[in-house]
Amino acid sequence: MSETTKIRNEVLPYCKGNGVDLGYGWDKINKTAISVDKGERGFDDLNYDGDARDLPFKNETMDYVYSSHLLEDFVNTKEILIEWIRILKIGGYLILYLPIQKKYVEHCTVNKLGINTDHKVDMSLDYLLNCVVGLPLELIESINPHADYSFLAIFRKI
Repeated sequence: MSETTKIRNEVLPYCKGNGVDLGYGWDKINKTAISVDKGERGFDDLNYDGDARDLPFKNETMDYVYSSHLLEDFVNTKEILIEWIRILKIGGYLILYLPIQKKYVEHCTVNKLGINTDHKVDMSLDYLLNCVVGLPLELIESINPHADYSFLAIFRKI
């Protein structure tokens, strides 16, 4: 089961209109989302082969940006967020599902799962909220649907 599958019902109400699924893997948040990922992974339904640090979309054209377990793979969290916010319309949603690193490693170890070694940031809600200070975002909702290793944060662009 993908991470997106685990939270789809919670986030679909925010995924209306034009939107992107950044680092989507093989499971888009919804069928109309524009999928963005690196093509070397071999996904059949990839819409844009590229890097989430430099998106090919015009400013303020998206109603939502969704990303699951990707933001922690970048060292420069605030710069990445600025790029993702750039393509959001005013009132659009930034939906982030992120691992809590220590709990993520414990979860993978206990369940004998492979551990993603690409994580560059020890993600937490506090860290994320610190990164969005001064950015045009307001926190709408924060849920911990999988308290053992991940959290969900939903922001609206203001």
